[in-house]
Amino acid sequence: MDYLSHPNRLLVEHLESVKRIGMDIYVSKKNLRLPFDDKDIRIALSNMLFLHDIGKSTKFFQDYLRASIKNIVYTGKDELKRHALISAVYAAYKTYTELEGNAKSVIPIVVFIAVRKHHGNLDDIKNMLSIGSHDWQFLQIQWENLNFDCVNKSNNLNFKDAKEYINDLPFDLQDIETSSDDYFLLNSFFSILTYSDKNDAKFHHQTVCDALPADACYWIDKYKADKFGDSKFTL
Repeated sequence: MDYLSHPNRLLVEHLESVKRIGMDIYVSKKNLRLPFDDKDIRIALSNMLFLHDIGKSTKFFQDYLRASIKNIVYTGKDELKRHALISAVYAAYKTYTELEGNAKSVIPIVVFIAVRKHHGNLDDIKNMLSIGSHDWQFLQIQWENLNFDCVNKSNNLNFKDAKEYINDLPFDLQDIETSSDDYFLLNSFFSILTYSDKNDAKFHHQTVCDALPADACYWIDKYKADKFGDSKFTL
């Protein structure tokens, strides 16, 4: 069976394309100053972009999509066909296992939020990190039905460990809530993902991105100073 992300679009092709578009955007923004090492940013972006729709690899989503293509009623549970939250759990935990140092405490949270909300808008951070016990019941079933073969990958991560990690995220909020750098990082990741995803879904090709203007860093710093009162910024 061919695993699809959209009608007439293979899931593996969509994920590879979104990753390519998003990484090219990051590389093209030579003046973009993010608060972590380039190596850590690349690991996180790669995981976020390629895994943002890994939840579509379950039988539940595939049944739902094929029912919609045939214009027939999907009879499965709505909670099992959803893909954003399980994708966020997996992408964030995988990122956590691959990073070190301070990046490990902040970047996976950013990945989790960006993937979870990539079909909507950013919300209160506490709400975006909250997962109820009812949801975890369905997430475990989805996790056990993720099909990595269809995207030419393997899975060596444990659901119980991932659940424990994700449930601890709200306790790590203080730093990211008060940091303008982390706020900017979240918006950068979210923008790259949503643009890349929509671009591929609509056009199935890569769009060339213009480089940032030379004074982009000035205006970014000014925005952060105006919004967060950064006393280090001077005109």
